[in-house]
Amino acid sequence: MTEHAPSQIASVTPAVVAQLLADLGCRAEIGSANGQPMIGSALHGAVFTVHFGNPQPGSPQEAQYGDLSLVYAPRIDGIDPGSALPAWLEAAVAGWNIERRFARLAVLQGNDGPYLALRWDVLTIAVGRAQLVATLQLWDQLMQEFFLFLRSRAPLATEAQAA
Repeated sequence: MTEHAPSQIASVTPAVVAQLLADLGCRAEIGSANGQPMIGSALHGAVFTVHFGNPQPGSPQEAQYGDLSLVYAPRIDGIDPGSALPAWLEAAVAGWNIERRFARLAVLQGNDGPYLALRWDVLTIAVGRAQLVATLQLWDQLMQEFFLFLRSRAPLATEAQAA
């Protein structure tokens, strides 16, 4: 972690974020995806990833980054790969994005079918450690809101399948 001022972090490293997650009681495994560092973690039994962006000049021992993305992307069951999305799902995604300003929801197509991706991009330049901890705690709250949101949409899916 590069200190910008006594309480500010100029940029973060995967190791710093992994330690903050561990301090909060989360599993944190540093790995890579497409040559970029990432962290695999979980909250409430739901696996999510942390991806890093905006590489910063810094120590040659470990790359430092100016932002990160928190991503939770469960597979959508019952929809075949390449199939059109049901209207209730498109409406649910649009509703989430209208009601929430920062954490965005999108449907991503994978080889094995669609995924419902919750993504929150976070700037990590010149922030304090306390702000990073608060960001991770807010991610926990966002995921809980997302679970409630999905449960509230479950009857719509059931009705659509019955029709």
